[in-house]
Amino acid sequence: MSGYCIHETLFDDVPWRKDVIDEDVRFVDGLMYPSDQLGLGIELNEEAVT
Repeated sequence: MSGYCIHETLFDDVPWRKDVIDEDVRFVDGLMYPSDQLGLGIELNEEAVT
């Protein structure tokens, strides 16, 4: 299939992911829209990690 691209994400890999990091990745109509935050676009919840 010409022009086809596959992208893997760990968006839903473990049930506690949203407790540990805050990421603003959206999926709309099969497209992924990453965060506009600097760096990786995630924020670590240090309380949840300790």
